[in-house]
Amino acid sequence: MTGSHGLLHRLRTGLGTLTAIYVDVVYRTARFSNDPENPKEYSAKLGPLIVASWHGQNMILPPFWHHEHPLEILVSRHPDAEFGAAAYKSSGLGVIRGSGSAPGKPVAEKGGAEALRLMMRALKRGSSVALVADVPVGPSRRTGRGIILLAQLSGNPILPLAVTTRFRLLANNWSRFAISLPFSRGAIAVGEPIFVARDADEITLESKRLQLEDSLNALTVKADTLVGRKPHYDAGGPVPKLNSSYYLYWAVTHLLSPLAPALLARRLARGKEQQGRTDEKLGRTSLPRPVGTLVWLHATSIGEATSCLGLIASLLKSRDDINIVVTTTTITAAEVLAPRLPKRSFHQYAPLDIPGAVHRFLQHWQPDLAVFAESEIWPNTITQLHKRQIPLALINGRISKRSYSRWRKAPGLIRALLARFDHISTQSHKDEQRLASLGPYNTICYGNMKADVSPAPVSHKLLLELKQQIGSRRMWLAASTHKGEEETILECHKILKADFPDLLTIIVPRHRERADDISALIEGLNLTVTTRSSGNSIGKDTDIYLADTLGEMPLFYELSAISLIGGSLVKVGGHNPIEAIDGSSAVLHGPFVDNFNDMYKLLDRHGGAIKIGDSTELAKQVELLLNSQETVESLTAKGKAQAANLKGATEKTVNALLTLLDASTRRSE
Repeated sequence: MTGSHGLLHRLRTGLGTLTAIYVDVVYRTARFSNDPENPKEYSAKLGPLIVASWHGQNMILPPFWHHEHPLEILVSRHPDAEFGAAAYKSSGLGVIRGSGSAPGKPVAEKGGAEALRLMMRALKRGSSVALVADVPVGPSRRTGRGIILLAQLSGNPILPLAVTTRFRLLANNWSRFAISLPFSRGAIAVGEPIFVARDADEITLESKRLQLEDSLNALTVKADTLVGRKPHYDAGGPVPKLNSSYYLYWAVTHLLSPLAPALLARRLARGKEQQGRTDEKLGRTSLPRPVGTLVWLHATSIGEATSCLGLIASLLKSRDDINIVVTTTTITAAEVLAPRLPKRSFHQYAPLDIPGAVHRFLQHWQPDLAVFAESEIWPNTITQLHKRQIPLALINGRISKRSYSRWRKAPGLIRALLARFDHISTQSHKDEQRLASLGPYNTICYGNMKADVSPAPVSHKLLLELKQQIGSRRMWLAASTHKGEEETILECHKILKADFPDLLTIIVPRHRERADDISALIEGLNLTVTTRSSGNSIGKDTDIYLADTLGEMPLFYELSAISLIGGSLVKVGGHNPIEAIDGSSAVLHGPFVDNFNDMYKLLDRHGGAIKIGDSTELAKQVELLLNSQETVESLTAKGKAQAANLKGATEKTVNALLTLLDASTRRSE
């Protein structure tokens, strides 16, 4: 090695040595809190291990590891990683060069196969190996496949681990790499070992991958809590100041506030507001604030509201002093949600995001915790909550591609608003990455709470009535359809009628106010339609049964063995497929499923759903299912198996909210 290459090598080695010295200083000057109390002793009892941490948390790992099983660390082959490899070597640790595999990518990429062989050899000779679970270049905090394969082939357990310090610098990159600072509070949190059987099938391997992902996320929260950092994933710096964009928004909404009553009156006349309750949107109510702890939970529409029912029940069960005021924006959400709310929870309409309405709402209710579901970013509300020091969480968060593009045009405003949330958890990794890129705080993906929603009870009387009306006719369901989709569905019906003359197609539009337009479309194609709202029964000559009522979706999923999930044939983003699967209905969907991307990817990959394109392909798949009960049952069974892997987000969210609520309660005492 000569010339510039030799000089560069010596420079990297020197930087590595200095880094090792710095890390040792950080470790020796930090006051560590550990969980369990003696992590070294705990981990040593398990024999050679596969140590897993998130990228960016492994800086102070070397001085922690001193027991009979030496540690060898996987380091990328990239030249930029040379000084990191030198730092580990200077700390007395072994180094294995190579990279793991990201989710959905083969292990052989980027030297992964060679690294796998070297790590297997290290484990056989009695060394433990350490590697980051989220493979460069992201997405962050999503476990790759390589570490699970290593555990399966070697038989050695994976040990999840999180290390942090209270004072640190965070790099502005995909991994939020942490540079720990001396004279800080530190924490090491170690989880339960994860064993992967040698004969594990693909479903089990995916389950173990998700288990590791969940464990590392929970340990990171635990480590943050131990050092006194506000969960979840506080960047450690000051909250950004509000910029001119916010003050312009405040001024406009303040100046337009006098017009709010007239706007609400106009909406009331058009049937878009509920009689006698428009004052609630101005922050006024006749209900008293209940005594004790009050959680404010806001969900805009039906989907968000129903996804929160399990969370509401769990929060109320966890503490007897908790009351919950649930707000929605739409009438339909209120009509569906209010009758299903348990005791100690009640419904109100959310205040408009104008300064006076928000002030009156918060002044009256004085919540101890505010929780927004999915995509609610209201500048005045967020700002007033932060000023009142009321903890704020965004749960089951999502951000569409369109919204993401819009917010990127106002980076200062969205950064400041997201920084005022104490917790942000998302329903998909794509949402996690988008939100994390907009704000200074990292986010965490818990999965979609809609997978946990228990189906609403179905009236067996109504179900029996419909079955009797249909008799032995072949039938299928198009659920939650949007404008532009009915044409495809009706074309499919006409194609299928050639082979199934008595075919019945049931259409449940997402918005019942579209019923007249859909009826006209059906009649224009010389098809007969019966609307459910008319009270007329399904006749022998009925081609299309238009279910234009509210809150009966579970009934129709229970009725039909085949369901096309709407919002996916046009660029709406799709709707929740778990409702259909829970109703034992086989799922078909179109290409536009961004709102539930992770769900559909998993279902499609494992044969739990079928993706279709146009009306011809839709007709082909419906025909296949109508002719084969065995195929329907197989599709439904695989859907149920994968749906089980998607559940659990609600429990994680409840635990996070209770942590925030406990911290809020302690501050007020």
